[in-house]
Amino acid sequence: MSRFGIGAPSGKGRFLLLVLYILGCGAAQAQTYAVKQDVSEGILNMRDGPGTRHRLIVSIPAGSGGLSVGECRSPDDGTGHFKWCRASWSGRTGWISSCCIELENAGTSGREIASGSEAIRQEDMRRHGIAWNAVPKLPIDCPYQGEGWTVSFSREFYESYKARGFTLKAMCLALGSSDVRFDPETGRPLRCYSLAGWEDGGCFPFYVSDCFRTYDLISGNDTAEQKWRPAGCNIRYHPKTGKRVNSAFAITLFTGGEAGDAPDESSETRTSVSDAKLGSLLSGK
Repeated sequence: MSRFGIGAPSGKGRFLLLVLYILGCGAAQAQTYAVKQDVSEGILNMRDGPGTRHRLIVSIPAGSGGLSVGECRSPDDGTGHFKWCRASWSGRTGWISSCCIELENAGTSGREIASGSEAIRQEDMRRHGIAWNAVPKLPIDCPYQGEGWTVSFSREFYESYKARGFTLKAMCLALGSSDVRFDPETGRPLRCYSLAGWEDGGCFPFYVSDCFRTYDLISGNDTAEQKWRPAGCNIRYHPKTGKRVNSAFAITLFTGGEAGDAPDESSETRTSVSDAKLGSLLSGK
């Protein structure tokens, strides 16, 4: 008899207890995670193996929730101090570094978790008025942004922003920058899109608020790499990290650079949202 007056479990009983313990542990681990708001460069890369040398699957924006995390192990390239974990997010499965995740809602102070990115085919974006690094370009072309790097707009899409007080340059800076992840006035996470079939395509905002209709250029006017900050509203949050800022001068955003390989417009990847929904996202509705 044990000290509690209960007999020690038999072999079959011990096996049952072990099964219940394992199931209990699994239930305890069934929690979702989010990418930390202060992750470097505003993204966490998911790769097809545990280490930075493996192929990039998707760049997950800072603040994105809904990460399901499994087993973790040391990186197979022998670099870094953090373990890599199997993870699933937004229909993608791969490996992420444990450096930059936290239990979902931890440290968010009740703010909305970013709703993540959508993988969109180039032809779908073009049909709705934006062509990112695509040839042929749409009628309204951004000023020179870099070697092989460009954004262009349909006339209708351009006129919709012009009616809100945007210049073409302001559109090009904001809609062509993967640094724009949060609304600088409200801190609200923005939806973004990545181009299907293009690993280096980043994640670009679907729609930007009037905060971005005017800007302060820090450096790089009409050059490949431009540094700037929004100037059209009372700025409270950093557009890249979502962190609270005391001054707009603490913000530096980046637009431009070399484009790399163009996305494949014949990609079999389908739009992950309906055509009607994609149109509403691009119009901010």
